Amino acid sequence: MKQRSALSSWPFFFAYALLGIILAVHFSPVLIGQQRLAFRDTSHFYTPLYQYIAARETQQWLPLWNPLDLNGLPLTGETTTAVYYPIRFVVYRFVSSAESAVAWYVVLHLVIAAIAIHVAAKTVGAGSLGIALAVLMYPLSGPIFFLIYNPPFLVGAAWMPISLAGGLRILKAPTPFWIGATAFSLAMPILGGDPQSAVHVIMIGAAIAVARFIGTPKRRTAGYREGSNIQGSYWRTRVGALLAVLLLTACIAAPQLAATLDWSLQSGRVVGAGFADQLEFSVSPVHWVEFLIPDASGRLFPVFTRISSLWDGSARTWVTTLAAGILPFIFVVNRISKCTYKRFDAWDSLIPTGLMLSMSGPYWLLLWLIPGYDAFRYPAKWLPVAMIGFAIATARQANRVRSQSGRRSLTNVSLLIATVALTIGALAFLSDLAAMPSMVSAQKTYDRSWGPLQLPLAIRTAAISAIVSVLCAGAAWWLFRRIRFGDGRMPAQLHVGFIVLLAVELFIISRPQMAVVNRKVEQERLSEKVEIRGQRGLRTQSQEWHRSFALQSDAPGRILDVEVSQRLSQFGRWHLADGNAIFNSVTSIRSQRMDAFWFAIAEHRFSSDLAKRSSEWERIMQWLGIDYQIACGDGSVAPIPNGLETTMLKWHPQWRSIVPAREITSADISLRLSQILDVDQESLPILETVAIQSDHRKTVKNPSARVELIDRSPESWTVEVNAEAAGVLEFKQFQDGNWHATLWAANSKGSLITSAGVAPSAPCRAAPCEVCQLDYMMTGIMVPEGRWTLRLNYRPWWLTISLVNGWLGVLMGGVLMLNRPLLFVLRGMKILPSGLGGLLSNEARGREQDDH
Repeated sequence: MKQRSALSSWPFFFAYALLGIILAVHFSPVLIGQQRLAFRDTSHFYTPLYQYIAARETQQWLPLWNPLDLNGLPLTGETTTAVYYPIRFVVYRFVSSAESAVAWYVVLHLVIAAIAIHVAAKTVGAGSLGIALAVLMYPLSGPIFFLIYNPPFLVGAAWMPISLAGGLRILKAPTPFWIGATAFSLAMPILGGDPQSAVHVIMIGAAIAVARFIGTPKRRTAGYREGSNIQGSYWRTRVGALLAVLLLTACIAAPQLAATLDWSLQSGRVVGAGFADQLEFSVSPVHWVEFLIPDASGRLFPVFTRISSLWDGSARTWVTTLAAGILPFIFVVNRISKCTYKRFDAWDSLIPTGLMLSMSGPYWLLLWLIPGYDAFRYPAKWLPVAMIGFAIATARQANRVRSQSGRRSLTNVSLLIATVALTIGALAFLSDLAAMPSMVSAQKTYDRSWGPLQLPLAIRTAAISAIVSVLCAGAAWWLFRRIRFGDGRMPAQLHVGFIVLLAVELFIISRPQMAVVNRKVEQERLSEKVEIRGQRGLRTQSQEWHRSFALQSDAPGRILDVEVSQRLSQFGRWHLADGNAIFNSVTSIRSQRMDAFWFAIAEHRFSSDLAKRSSEWERIMQWLGIDYQIACGDGSVAPIPNGLETTMLKWHPQWRSIVPAREITSADISLRLSQILDVDQESLPILETVAIQSDHRKTVKNPSARVELIDRSPESWTVEVNAEAAGVLEFKQFQDGNWHATLWAANSKGSLITSAGVAPSAPCRAAPCEVCQLDYMMTGIMVPEGRWTLRLNYRPWWLTISLVNGWLGVLMGGVLMLNRPLLFVLRGMKILPSGLGGLLSNEARGREQDDH
């Protein structure tokens, strides 16, 4: 029995070996540090971000505030930072280079994706050949592999198969192990920066649970007592177990959930959110042809051949191809054509669900129908759901190669697919020979990073891709024809043939998706960059540079040019790697007030005179604490003109108080901008406070005050203030509600004076004071007259309780997953009560009917 099991396991071990070889060929120069990944978010966003977090973690056990982005924002409030994600922490603890660490991070999650789909395929009863094909197909398919350039969503795609498999197993028969495993696999994407994947799994699980509940016959069944019914038992066991999964998931991910919810309530995605950018990156049905012809839509780099940009404007591409291999496509088409309606189940529904909801129309309905779903974006995030369905359908249908009827139908499907691909390839070659691409004006279509569209090359590439598909379909047809049915067993050579065929095709599909630059050459290009000396910068656009660069002809080194220009201009989050603060940096979540500010800037009527317009911007920069500009493209740095004082601390002897508001409109900020830009009008800062609601104008003209910064860290300020009259101390950073201040001061008797200016009845050491929003975007603290030491600290209210819940959730999940070994040990030690042991070992035996 053991020998037979070992022999039947070799195909998927062989598949893991081939997967390792493919990943090693693709990533070995990146893993050892010679090159780095150089495209989209992995390059300019997550490489410097994760480097910054790792550096902060060497200084403190849990970094919480990021002072270098915008005017400050909570580091853990952005889900994409993955501060609490254990795998990120471990990878960056052992890999010192940020460029190599992010590569190890994505490769590790491709391996996790392979293991996860293996687990899912095993739960549906797939054979060794089917599991081997799924292990290769899922992580190397276009919609999954291309997520190496968006690590948080790769994390979600990697864990999703286990959470879906666990949820469906719980619907069939709840067990402690699957409750714990499902909760962990749901919590990992939340901690890793992709809560939307967890929400998608919950949505799918809820829909399937409701469908099964409605479809379960309401009648008495053998084994049930009189008056009971299947629906009632279903509700008590299955739905109760699913609720336990959700509760345990919330406990494990409590720190990230608390931080995200606290920050998202102030973000533009919740406060005043709209559908402006939520439908970006939708996937048109035209792209479904990529399942058959991988390069049908063209490539982005190194030469821009994205032919689909001619009709759907898809230069902003989520994935370059949907291809998952011809062999899986054959199995999926065979399953759809041969399975009866009653044989389709929840796993089969994933393919149409993922493909349909990745389109803008159905996704738009989700935004309207599901409360709170408008906090998410991008329909293409549903593509991993479809690819899981593809992998499971492939794993299941691979069992049909053992039957004669299955072999015959698979042979016919292979021949049909080869014929269709050959027809498409022939048409593409004929159009290329007839010079039809020259009839289409492609010169107006260009990408600002990758240059003008090379239409003839795009047609030629699609034709070659079609020929490769024909060869793969032909090879599959030949392998199906070679199967013989003497003793009902398939020779090992055919197993090897199917696995190698898929591995070779997936290597061909995934190889062009690798965008890398040589780190040594890049550093040589960056060696002449200007060293930035300032407290906060502003990136400015250089449209002429962008347009001239976009219209240049393509060259092999264009990727390097793009990366160097982004690094010089501190694009994305490259400023974090250099320790610079940028006011208009790219973040995943911004405050609603920051969005209102930029709307106000866009609506404001600046002077048409160039000199006056420049002077207006200098006043705005002074107000925001900005003292230099970086030109996008060439990275040139322009300091703010001398004579305009810019500081991160400012004393206001007069101010105006208003009631705190949750939402600030662009009209409010526009009015404040007008006051700041009007040199003839007295401009009083606006303090949002519950204490006093009136203007504070001093009878003493220009009372003196001395403000000295004693110490500053990302999460703490220490300031000494000596003022003749009360005033407001402004910190040019955002107050998200979690900054708290304490004042120390001594009168002539040595007792403390509180922030209200009243001496307490008994001496005390410190007194808290209100930390307010000032001018809608900054922090302000009312300080009475006298000599004070003020300490401003970042202390989120949710931190302690969420960390405790997180550790309790991890402990509880571990106990559930290890319940059998723990029961064995505890019973052996004779310290487990018999009643408790029976409760923990109950795995919903016997009496429940399996609902299909």
